[in-house]
Amino acid sequence: MEMSSRARVLGFGAALLLPAACSGPFDSHTPPGIEFHVAGTLFGPGDTIRVNLSNNTEHALSYNLCTKDLERRVDGSWLVVQTFSQDIVVVCYSRLYHLPPGESTFGVQIVYPFLDSGIYRFRDQVEWSLNDGRVEVIRKRVDVISNAFSIAQE
Repeated sequence: MEMSSRARVLGFGAALLLPAACSGPFDSHTPPGIEFHVAGTLFGPGDTIRVNLSNNTEHALSYNLCTKDLERRVDGSWLVVQTFSQDIVVVCYSRLYHLPPGESTFGVQIVYPFLDSGIYRFRDQVEWSLNDGRVEVIRKRVDVISNAFSIAQE
């Protein structure tokens, strides 16, 4: 099912993933022109979190919002949170979707009750092809990091 300016309805869960074809240089910051943010600041059990990805660069991006990590702030560090239980499984397709320049997309995430209260963010990766006149195409891969938000369990 292909969706454009697209909602990908996904739940936190264990993801059955096939290896993605990712190679090339790696950066650890969100580059200028790419926005990855959460709409909202406070969520509770059963709420949905909308995660927006906007491409304001001159190149098409490749992405897969299903494979992102949820991170929780613990003692000044960001730690990846285990987001599955024996009752929840999410299967992600091992493919990259394309986001042309000037377009946006989003995913919808569910807050499950087993997640602890705290400050969270998402981390994912995007790629784009750089063709500098040589025959081969170089792929550049970068982390994108969302703004922080809170989860409060009742």
